[in-house]
Amino acid sequence: MAIDYVIDHPCIPRDTLTLSEMLDLLKDKKRAEQVIALYRQQNDLRPLHEIGFEISRVDADGKDITQTIIAADAIERAKQLDAIIEAYESCSELKLGSFYDNFGAINYPISNRAEIWLLEQLPSVEDPILFLMLMRTIQEFGYTGQETRKIRDQVGVYFQNPDTLARRYSEMDVTTDVLFEMTFLLGPLQPPHAVMLLFFYNAIPRHDVTPEQMKQLWQHDLTAAEFIEQFPFLHQISDDEEDDSVKEMKRFLWAIYRAYALNVPVLLDV
Repeated sequence: MAIDYVIDHPCIPRDTLTLSEMLDLLKDKKRAEQVIALYRQQNDLRPLHEIGFEISRVDADGKDITQTIIAADAIERAKQLDAIIEAYESCSELKLGSFYDNFGAINYPISNRAEIWLLEQLPSVEDPILFLMLMRTIQEFGYTGQETRKIRDQVGVYFQNPDTLARRYSEMDVTTDVLFEMTFLLGPLQPPHAVMLLFFYNAIPRHDVTPEQMKQLWQHDLTAAEFIEQFPFLHQISDDEEDDSVKEMKRFLWAIYRAYALNVPVLLDV
């Protein structure tokens, strides 16, 4: 189980498969490759049609279902993407990444360290514009974190920590339940929302940002090249990251950074 996200890139053709179907094919192929590698490490050389694994998904009615996937079938089905990838690569639009870079996931349960990391990224009074914007956003949109609390109560499923964490400000306590709500539970991330999250999570420079720049960004007045030059992505992403959830959070922020530059939404399946 995971938070799946997709950059809604116009270069990805949708005439044969939906984005959701593409994501499922990619996930099944990746899982198959991981299982095959595990078998081979144990000197198990059985053919791919004899290697299987189980996955859990939510069906159209919202029910959790478990499926058994055969590795050979997963790899074969993923070949449906070959023509789509070719079309993507030949597209003349700006891409900022490969076809595969448009798809990602944050796996459950989200670690306690990742929740602390998110809190640590929030602006302080030393960044007054962003600090006030964070406070006003939470108050004016009425974020309470109650929907997050409902899934947190399923102990160990969605969050490693059953307790809600918070960063204390004189104005209010900002909780990780509120952060999860305003980041993942509001539907597709449109560019104005995405750039605010990039500021809140310290993913782009914010210390000297001016109201005029904020207005430019909100209205998406900068070209992709201008945005990337003026607001470089700040978080370092390394496969050696000690905590997987932190690494996946950084990759998610990198995805919404690229989506903002391209002026396209990020689709979420939570």
